[in-house]
Amino acid sequence: LRLPRKRASRDSATPRSQARQPQSQPGPSREGEAAAAREADRLLGDAIANVTATNLTPPRVILAIDGDVSLLTEALNSLKKRQFAGVGIFAVNDGQKAHLGVYVAKELTKDYQAGKLVQTLAPIIGGKGGGKPEMARGAGNEPGKIPTLIEKAENAFR
Repeated sequence: LRLPRKRASRDSATPRSQARQPQSQPGPSREGEAAAAREADRLLGDAIANVTATNLTPPRVILAIDGDVSLLTEALNSLKKRQFAGVGIFAVNDGQKAHLGVYVAKELTKDYQAGKLVQTLAPIIGGKGGGKPEMARGAGNEPGKIPTLIEKAENAFR
């Protein structure tokens, strides 16, 4: 003999449509993303001009940035959009965590791989990460160690 299952009661004051909606995570607004894109373009324009003037081999942009993590995303996307023929390493301090992003031009992946660079650099900031040969990301919980990470990144190409 089977007894019918008793349905869990729900508060009649809460409509069913509200009861089942998942909590959404706050994210950057379109306005915030556009501002981050403009800031990343400005930073990269200056940095790329300096790289071009110094004739570094391979061309590289290594920057520490204080701000929202969306700056990291926009900086990586900007290098890709500009078809930068070099290596870009960015460390962003958002006030709580350190975020790391690495871009490597496709023609340089034989010598440098973004995923391997992130795996080498991320432990410096107390984190980990990975990705593909052309683009990778990581994060750590020690943003105070970003200057050490930048120094190690610069020494990796000497």
